[in-house]
Amino acid sequence: MPFDWAGKFAAVVATGALTYGAVEAGATGFDSARVPAAFVLAALAGGVVAQTRGAHPMVPPTSLRSRTMSVAATAGFPVNSAFYGMIFLFGLHLQRGRGLTSLAASLAFVPRPC
Repeated sequence: MPFDWAGKFAAVVATGALTYGAVEAGATGFDSARVPAAFVLAALAGGVVAQTRGAHPMVPPTSLRSRTMSVAATAGFPVNSAFYGMIFLFGLHLQRGRGLTSLAASLAFVPRPC
């Protein structure tokens, strides 16, 4: 399968715009015009433009028309969000609750033999 350069570039732009929008929302609030503009740029760059017009998209739009794929993606999003949120909160607990440094809290996640 050919490498989708436009799709990869659009994913990088979308991730950057989403991160910028989240950071600016925390700093200036959602009233700033830059925040919704960044979220719109992320949506347009990530999915709509690059994936529908590319010759070899990363996620073919036809797969999203499948009921099984749509249900799996809808169910998987909250599961993955909860999992990564748990890792984030556990890291905060190790630093603030247990008094570990950020390095020690990071090393606590490294797998070790029993």
